[in-house]
Amino acid sequence: MPRALLVPLFLLASVTAFAQPRTWWPGSTYDPAIPTPKAVLGYEMGDDYTEHGEMLAYMRRLEASSKRVKVFSVGTTNERREIILVAVSAPENMARLEEIRTAVAKFRDPRAIGEAQARDIAKTTPAIAWMNFANDGNETAAFEAGIQLAYHLAAGTDAATQAILRDVVTVIYPAHNPDSHSRHVTWMKASATGNPDPWAQEHRGDWRMDTNNNHYQIDLNRDAAFLSQVESRTIVRELHRWNPVVFVDHHGNPDRFFFPPWALPVNAQIDARSRQWVETYGKDIAAAFDRNGWTYFTRQVFDLHYPGYYDSYPSLNGATGMTFETDGGGNKGLAYKLPDGRITTLFDGTLHHFTGAVTSLVTTAKHREARLFDLYRFRASAMAEAATDKVKQFVLVPGADPSRAAELVDLLVQHGVEVYRATGSFASASHAVATDELTKKTFEAGVYIVPTSQPQKRLIRTLLDRETPLEEGFLDTVRKAKTYNDGVGESAPKKSYGFYDINAWSLPLAYGVEAYWSEDFVPTSSLVPVQGAPKPDPVAPARAAFGYLFAWNAKGATRLVSALWKDKYQVALATEPFTLGGRAFPGGTVLVRTGTNPDSLHQRIADLAKTHGVELVPINTAMVETGRDLGDRTVVDLEVPSVAVVTELPTSTTAYGAIWYLLESRYQVPFTALRGLDLGAADLSKYNVIVLPDGPTQGYARVLGEDGAARLKEWVRNGGTLVCIKGAAVWASGEKVGLTTARDRYTLPPDDKDAKDATAKKDPPKRIDTVPGAFVRVNVDAQHYLGTGIDSPVFALFRSNVVFNPSKKGARVASLDGERPVVAGFVFDESRDPLKGAPFVWDEPTGRGHVTLFADDVTFRTFLHGAHRLLLNAILIGPSMGQEQQRY
Repeated sequence: MPRALLVPLFLLASVTAFAQPRTWWPGSTYDPAIPTPKAVLGYEMGDDYTEHGEMLAYMRRLEASSKRVKVFSVGTTNERREIILVAVSAPENMARLEEIRTAVAKFRDPRAIGEAQARDIAKTTPAIAWMNFANDGNETAAFEAGIQLAYHLAAGTDAATQAILRDVVTVIYPAHNPDSHSRHVTWMKASATGNPDPWAQEHRGDWRMDTNNNHYQIDLNRDAAFLSQVESRTIVRELHRWNPVVFVDHHGNPDRFFFPPWALPVNAQIDARSRQWVETYGKDIAAAFDRNGWTYFTRQVFDLHYPGYYDSYPSLNGATGMTFETDGGGNKGLAYKLPDGRITTLFDGTLHHFTGAVTSLVTTAKHREARLFDLYRFRASAMAEAATDKVKQFVLVPGADPSRAAELVDLLVQHGVEVYRATGSFASASHAVATDELTKKTFEAGVYIVPTSQPQKRLIRTLLDRETPLEEGFLDTVRKAKTYNDGVGESAPKKSYGFYDINAWSLPLAYGVEAYWSEDFVPTSSLVPVQGAPKPDPVAPARAAFGYLFAWNAKGATRLVSALWKDKYQVALATEPFTLGGRAFPGGTVLVRTGTNPDSLHQRIADLAKTHGVELVPINTAMVETGRDLGDRTVVDLEVPSVAVVTELPTSTTAYGAIWYLLESRYQVPFTALRGLDLGAADLSKYNVIVLPDGPTQGYARVLGEDGAARLKEWVRNGGTLVCIKGAAVWASGEKVGLTTARDRYTLPPDDKDAKDATAKKDPPKRIDTVPGAFVRVNVDAQHYLGTGIDSPVFALFRSNVVFNPSKKGARVASLDGERPVVAGFVFDESRDPLKGAPFVWDEPTGRGHVTLFADDVTFRTFLHGAHRLLLNAILIGPSMGQEQQRY
């Protein structure tokens, strides 16, 4: 029985999805030979939840039934679900689909075609329009709308549909995030009844099943710039293959439908024509919604500044990128009572998405030639701007850890950016990206060059500039809200500042790569193009008599150490710098001795080092030329970490997910996911490291309680390493928990004598406004074990209004810079001084163990590669550092 028939009887009179006949598009007619969704699936779209496998089967039925449809298998998720792309157009267009795709692709490079040729292509070529669904997989109306749209285009015989088919190749991407959608649908089918009460359990899904994130709990709609996930790499690859003129990303679920024009701020690299086009599309969609009497809003909330969204990223690649936020389905379930008393349904949300999508296609067909030509002009005008911009090129220096620069280059290449490598040294007047300081710099052969005079100039500047400026109109709104908020009482409602997301993301800062921009060019004769990911190819080491050395600061080193531990080999860490064989080695060099490991070590470590791209230095003696010998007590045998990471409540899904992804996939560090609710019952003695990810402070207090805090304290005293991140660190610093002597400086604990005295004299300082996401410079104490392998400073994101006072008993390992802590991003002027010198990471001994605390989350969205080492050191080195080893 279809789920729609299971809706309680008291709803049937008021829920249009179950009482009204379906009219998807005015005047539409359909070829009866093409199977409808209901004929194949057993229900109308919007009456039930369609599973991923059912969608795949239906799309292939359409392909088998219609010459208008072709299904492409383009990828596979972490959970082995197939990702498909469906192209739909008139049969004559489908017969030359590859010709159309390659013709449109010529617009990517204005250097290869002139304006006249571009106009000729635009006159005779269908436009490509991309309809993107189920990016946030739990926003279910989008998924259902994609299926209905495919049928509409495959079977439609009316004039409006025929015009779309003639002038547009529609790319339907029915499931951007299949794992999220499947997880949510499974939960909904097991629990939903159609009850519209907002407090019904079906509208309040649990921690894991109701998230919009992928397998690793990574938010894919923030990942377009970073491409950390397989789904992101897949869709971006295909976007660059198809080059759509419009890209609509279907989401949900506010109480009113949203479509563009975009809210402010809009990315500064978006040109005037792009802004005009979104007005054109928005007016047409508004007219379609007005005809139906539907309520909607525009120009609010959903901005276009951050490049990781799937409206801003396509826009930075020449498309008209649009987000639709529908008002039904998702966590609103099959039916939901809105604040104004209306009941919205999954069908309503599906119909509204479908209407917006078809209207966008009608607009694209109507303006096909002009919109195609502007795809050419987007990149042509970018190159014209590059000719007059001060920024002519970026220089990326491989530095002490070449793997990070190589990864950044690989990411840029995936974004269609042209990257070169210098074949010789050259001098240039260059500005450091991190500071803008101008110096006369001599660069050695092997640095990477990214010229801005290339078609992807707009994306290059967005990704590599220190920051992308915020529009003055937006800042004016922020200042007015700030003035209002400062003028009302502490308990009065406050105005929103309008920041939807972070406003700093510079990739050189995030990757910890030394980078410069210059006002001159390197001669092209001195450059060779980088075609793919630069891969290290270490030379096989000679057989060592005493041991093998390798640097700790590269990604491959972590994987190598983890693999050696997995194979039961013993690993040590030289905590002091030394010189051997005329070569200087820093403190934190890894040593794998032959004498404490079986003879199989020689071949195994050579094989693993090649796999992970790590240079091994074989040595035949423990006696060094300068520094401590390698038999000294400062060479610490590393205890194999047995790691537990707390998951589910009270953690943030994305915070846990970032740690999960980084440990399991990127760095290959095994761990146990331990439910927060089980901390009170689990045998904690099995673990020597417990990580508490970011999560609500009150959530930690509620889930762990006083008993959980006491249990963790005892575990630490017995030798455990407890790592507390952001919200967990705030919880740990509370006077009732007392896992650290550091305190949120804007609270004055009543059991602190100094605080009581201060309270008698003056009020506590006013808490700073929340920083919405700014890059901060973090200075790291290289003498502390947590600073092992780190080139200070590192850059991290600060997204908080919590500033800590220093720990009274521990070591302040990393602090915000005392002069200029904020490097990029918006921070109110009055908040800058409190950030100067503020603790960022500190380590506090307790008994035989210690607690390491992070003021903010260095794993955020996985992309802060330069700061990851702080967390890795806490997890991998921490268990080996008793109080006698707290400082080298």
